[in-house]
Amino acid sequence: MNRRWRPALLSSVAAIAVVCFGPLAPTGSTTVTYTRDATDAVAPSTVWAWGDGQFAGLGNGACNPNATGGQGCQSSAVPVKVRGLTDVVTVAEGFFTAYALLRDGTVWSWGNGAGGALGDGDPRCRPNLNATLGCPATDVPVEVKGLSDVVAMSAGTGTAYAVRRDGTVWAWGSGRQGELGDGNPHCTATLMLADKCPNTDVPVQVKGLTGAVAVAGGAFDAFALTATGTVWAWGFDLGDSLGNGRCPPNAILSAKGCPSTNVPVQVKGITDAVAISAGGAGGYALLRNGTVWSWGGAPGLIVACVIVPGSKNTCPTGLATEEKGLSGVSAVSGGATTGYALLSNGSVWAWGSGQNGALGNGACSAHALVANTCSDSIGPVRVKGITQARAISGGGFGAYALLRNGTVLGWGSGGEGQLGTGACKVVAGEVHCGDRDIPVEVNGLADVVAISAGGAGALAIEG
Repeated sequence: MNRRWRPALLSSVAAIAVVCFGPLAPTGSTTVTYTRDATDAVAPSTVWAWGDGQFAGLGNGACNPNATGGQGCQSSAVPVKVRGLTDVVTVAEGFFTAYALLRDGTVWSWGNGAGGALGDGDPRCRPNLNATLGCPATDVPVEVKGLSDVVAMSAGTGTAYAVRRDGTVWAWGSGRQGELGDGNPHCTATLMLADKCPNTDVPVQVKGLTGAVAVAGGAFDAFALTATGTVWAWGFDLGDSLGNGRCPPNAILSAKGCPSTNVPVQVKGITDAVAISAGGAGGYALLRNGTVWSWGGAPGLIVACVIVPGSKNTCPTGLATEEKGLSGVSAVSGGATTGYALLSNGSVWAWGSGQNGALGNGACSAHALVANTCSDSIGPVRVKGITQARAISGGGFGAYALLRNGTVLGWGSGGEGQLGTGACKVVAGEVHCGDRDIPVEVNGLADVVAISAGGAGALAIEG
């Protein structure tokens, strides 16, 4: 095939896969996208999805997404083609909702519409915006309303984010714990703690942010990287997950003791970042010198965490600290409770929770995998057998690596077919697959240029 599109390396700021088009792309960046030749008209890109198909998260137009409480769609243990997308620059997999950024600067979404996560302004959604299943799902991509000139995006649990070329950040979907960052006066600290702030089904501007080049959506928080290398955070403060030092150990989890915020606050101690990522309860920053720093519970919630309002904070806390034992890092990505780093030599390292084999180091016995008792690691351990990676993406309880030959490897949780090997059984319409603590190849993919991991599924762009 005559490919007139050539891969270009851009900054990887995956929160679950984010691509930064800003000026801070470091040497040795690893997320691959496309640059246009003067003679090119359309990018030869195909988007593939696999894993959990609930609420139409696969986007292949092959199910009834709003049947039986939104679960009228099957999962897939092998990649299936997302319907109707061309000229795709990058993708972001959330939790039952997925997104694609097109070269024309528009964003498209598919899957679960709960809380306005699709961002398409569907009139059927507005009256039920704050209900659990009040907004319809879609099994084919729809355009996010009112967004243009987008250069980067990210997906959180039920909220999505976009950076426009003018450096502003926009959000849509769940705002119940301040995740929208728009400074809505109807979202007080007390309401954030009670999970009762309003959602939105169309993008709203994150308040006060300028000069942003990347964004990373987490479980109930979000982070933005600016052109000056600073990082800003907003949303629910769980164990100082916002990194601003307002939730010390043993503080009472309340509107006063660990104040959440629906406007951005600066992550302390980070001034020279070139990429960011979000974990389950905190964030990561890759600094220009090739080191990784984290805050909140991002290193992996190995210690039991009490998160009941009114109780004491027992989560791992503190300001941003360096992840020891890592240098020469070219990309960082956070899973739910495990962190991942790609080194310039093509190796991948992991630390934090070993649940479901998420460390990928082959140190978990078959019995421990079944019993879900794999060991954790406070320090980085090498993911087994990977020497030629060029991009990584951490998901719910596992991760993926894109190799230089265009193939994709996955490890960790495989219960919904998200490892993509096809080695699963279907019982009564449900996919039953096993976990893996060493990388396995995703079935049938070649010439992949970008990947994104979500809660229990993944996306890839083939081009």
